[in-house]
Amino acid sequence: MYGATDADKAAGVAYIQALAREQEAAGASFLDVNVDEFNRADAQENVKAVKWVADIVQKACAVPLSIDSSNPLVLKAGLDACDASRGKPMVNSVSLERAALVPVAAAGGAAVIAGASGAECMPETKEERIDNLLKLAALLKDNGIAIADTYLDPLVMTISADGTNGLKVIDSIRAMREHFGPTVHFAPGLSNVSYGLPKRPLINQIFARLCQDAGCDGGIVDPAQINAKILSALDLTTEAAQLIIALLKGEDDFGMEFITAVREERI
Repeated sequence: MYGATDADKAAGVAYIQALAREQEAAGASFLDVNVDEFNRADAQENVKAVKWVADIVQKACAVPLSIDSSNPLVLKAGLDACDASRGKPMVNSVSLERAALVPVAAAGGAAVIAGASGAECMPETKEERIDNLLKLAALLKDNGIAIADTYLDPLVMTISADGTNGLKVIDSIRAMREHFGPTVHFAPGLSNVSYGLPKRPLINQIFARLCQDAGCDGGIVDPAQINAKILSALDLTTEAAQLIIALLKGEDDFGMEFITAVREERI
């Protein structure tokens, strides 16, 4: 808040803390903290920023923090600032591409979101996602991170670019649940699936329900829009739900049936 008045600073802190309290009240298990865009040119400024944000958020709520940074120095500073008495902090995220973050997470006693990206490229198929996550799980185990502290992220990509993207994630979740059993957790960025489409909240909720039915037990979400109560109340037999399910499963070529229904205000 460079150049801001004391009143401006107080208003900024109050705003951040209000958001944190709202997310906690809606059922968030972790609150994500990311300051990487604060100062791309100076990591030490981001180190100061992550400590500051962690402090004010933890003064507002009781849930543990998820530290989100691609910089090991910033990640370590964020984990060091976490109050361990409220539970393990989380690292969002590690992957084969970001393998250097795994020892930092392990040293910080953190749970981790394990992303399915490869060492050099993003996965395109279910098989590539599974292969990357199996390799990453072995790396996490070697660093002492238990499977119970691992939250798999099969990488949700928008169905507006590829109509099969939703089904690839659902199938990956089902396969990983079968492989790892009931102990592992999931934390995909569920709302990515609807980017570029109308009726995003409803698409996201139905996608979350389909993922839940496949074995998903969590996600990177706004808990005010996606939570257990909302998902259990969804009626998947309605015309709108059936159209969205077809869209998410790649059964609606180019989303034409869905788009037509939106234009005709049937959704």
